[in-house]
Amino acid sequence: MNIRSVFTYVVVLMLGFIIRPSQAMENYQQQIRQLHQSWAEVTFQLQGQAQKDGFEQLRQVTGQLLQNNNDKAEVWLMSGLINASYSQVAGGLQLLKLAKAARHDLEKAIQIDDQAMHGMAYYCLANLYHQVPAWPFSFGSDKTAKRLFDKALQNNANDAAAHYYYAQFLYDNELFEQARLHFMLSKVHSADSIKIAEQSRLQLANQQLAKLDKDHAQK
Repeated sequence: MNIRSVFTYVVVLMLGFIIRPSQAMENYQQQIRQLHQSWAEVTFQLQGQAQKDGFEQLRQVTGQLLQNNNDKAEVWLMSGLINASYSQVAGGLQLLKLAKAARHDLEKAIQIDDQAMHGMAYYCLANLYHQVPAWPFSFGSDKTAKRLFDKALQNNANDAAAHYYYAQFLYDNELFEQARLHFMLSKVHSADSIKIAEQSRLQLANQQLAKLDKDHAQK
């Protein structure tokens, strides 16, 4: 994976919106899937400036897609996911700006259809509340994150990503045995997946479980 392939996809997709707006509407679900795939590639396969450039390009794509589909939850969800992921590698005021944009987009997605893309807006928003700084610097809140994680798993108990991010939340709060359980559940539901995002999270879950085992053995 390299930044050129991401940019090639982005340019082609944007031209599709500009030149063939009617076809863009007809192919909306396919475009969302492609956008999700490109988000995974930028998030898990790029680093440094190339990753930031990739997120900027994907933000342009979602902006184009929103022009004709601002009543659809999926595009708001993807915009929020991209902004949230970008905020984790940005710094300073840009981090806060992106985080606020992500919160707005994810809340908009939930308002329109909270079950879109298997209800993933809930755990994306939960992870955002966990990751960003708390008051007075930003809106971060583990209490809100916990409530949203509970909602995400209530809606879809078999979602590997929801279990992974909840496990990381529990780990960060030193609830290690609960974290172990949800890392394991993340592995169970990711095992047969070939998606870049889920395979990457599977690898990360294995690393965290190995770290938990090491820490337990040293006690």
